[in-house]
Amino acid sequence: MEGSHARASHSAPQMSVTTRGKVARPRGRRRRFGHRYFGLAVSLAVVLACSTLSGCATGSGGDSSGGSGSTSGADATSASGVKFYQGKTITFIVPGAPGKGSANFATAIQSAMAAQLHATINIEYVTGADVVGQDQVWHAQPDGLTIGALTVISDINNSFTKNEALAFSLTDAAKTSVGASYSSPGIFVSCNDPSIKNFAQLLSGKTQLKWVDVTTGGMNLSVHLLMTAYPVPHTYLNGYTSSTATVGCERGDGNASGYPVGNFLDSSGTKLIPSLNGLLLTDSMPSSSPAVALNNSVPTLKAFAEQHPPKTSEAQKALSLLETYYSTQAPQFAVFGPPGIPQDRMDALSAALKAAMAEPQVQASLAKVGIPAGYVGPGGIQAYINTMVSSQDVAIKALAG
Repeated sequence: MEGSHARASHSAPQMSVTTRGKVARPRGRRRRFGHRYFGLAVSLAVVLACSTLSGCATGSGGDSSGGSGSTSGADATSASGVKFYQGKTITFIVPGAPGKGSANFATAIQSAMAAQLHATINIEYVTGADVVGQDQVWHAQPDGLTIGALTVISDINNSFTKNEALAFSLTDAAKTSVGASYSSPGIFVSCNDPSIKNFAQLLSGKTQLKWVDVTTGGMNLSVHLLMTAYPVPHTYLNGYTSSTATVGCERGDGNASGYPVGNFLDSSGTKLIPSLNGLLLTDSMPSSSPAVALNNSVPTLKAFAEQHPPKTSEAQKALSLLETYYSTQAPQFAVFGPPGIPQDRMDALSAALKAAMAEPQVQASLAKVGIPAGYVGPGGIQAYINTMVSSQDVAIKALAG
């Protein structure tokens, strides 16, 4: 993938076209980097019934603030930040084209977050490698008017595989994040093979594992970590994408695969495809998921590991990293900005995102695209990324196996 990264520019202003065919006001801080630019303007003049954002959060979404907590001081700086944003336009950069996970996340939160800030949020899609759009966010003016999506799970995997290199540190980006969504639950499945009664059978070592393997992406790392934790005979059938791997598994190309749970659900979206058996990587499916019934029908990796603990310290480290990687409250899509944004604006953005993700309509929109309705605070994002990055030696060794 691309190793060079475009930088922010102070060149001539451009006009951004909205989905309604209108033209937004000129923005002079950035230039195009060979991508399509779509401004999805949500012009909002909303009068909130509360004086600060901390009193506006509603809904039943999860909250993993990661120790960042609410204090009267934070409330005061948040209110100051909201005052700054009133009537202003924020550009939200999505690293990729419409329809991708980060794009679905951005459009789901766009209107509600803008309403919380009394602002307008325009979405700008930067096509090409994710790192290009994320780099553009990182090098924007630190005024709080340019933010974007950080694809946490993919970025971590890419940092291990060197598939796409960010021009900045993930640990630094975590410090400029204002919140994130929960990660889509992961699962391992035994493919269409009548002789396989459950996934645990494949880890007994009596049958050679033939992985229908996605060559890039988060599940690639997960598969390799599992094979390090439980080193049974296996081969990789490489060259599949996230969509073709599911088809190949149903077809019986191999006997095992894995990706987000949603890829292996039947047409009802509530249970696994009948020919497959699974092993959940997360401790449990979120209560907001239509497939929450899997908690009663599909065993978890944690339960399996308790009955079959890894035999070496290296194997235990791999298992621990795998459990962290797909933990229930792992952040998947974070909202972040360039370093140097004033703290009151960071607090306002964080409070607005948290409140937006608690709204029922936002949770419903996220659920439709397979993103769990849960908010991870800045502290939780930092803790997760720091844990994963500090374990890179374990991950790199597993990927080489």
